[in-house]
Amino acid sequence: MRELRFESLPPRGEEWVSLHDMRIRSIHIGENEVTFEFPGGFDIVCDDRLTHTGPAEITMCCGADDFSCEFRKERPSRRGLKFRGRGIDLEELASLLKKTGKELEIYIEYYESNRICWRCDVNPCRSPLRMRRWERVEIEACGTFPVTYRWQEGKNI
Repeated sequence: MRELRFESLPPRGEEWVSLHDMRIRSIHIGENEVTFEFPGGFDIVCDDRLTHTGPAEITMCCGADDFSCEFRKERPSRRGLKFRGRGIDLEELASLLKKTGKELEIYIEYYESNRICWRCDVNPCRSPLRMRRWERVEIEACGTFPVTYRWQEGKNI
């Protein structure tokens, strides 16, 4: 298993990780660390070459209380898009993924000097009567903490 470690939030240097369109299957919360599992891997960009990894995980050395999450449902109506949302704890989100078997597909990721934010779609999203509906989650972590990426070898793209 290979590893890439940053002492603070991931920089966009010579080697960096792209999580766009990658899926989080589970979240493990320890005493001083949070691990996100990516069974389909993620993309690593190194020297302008893209490599897709095998199964992977990201470990952040911080507590679950350093994260804030918002769970939101969206659906179309005659008057436009309707939203319903609420804040949830990371523990509650981890439990939801474990209980339902759903995954989070990251569609936007952005990093600032002391902040990580991932916007995700919940997959699969099934609704009664085949009504079009989307479930979305935003995961945000604030602070400066070490981040470790671990993965099994994949293939060059």
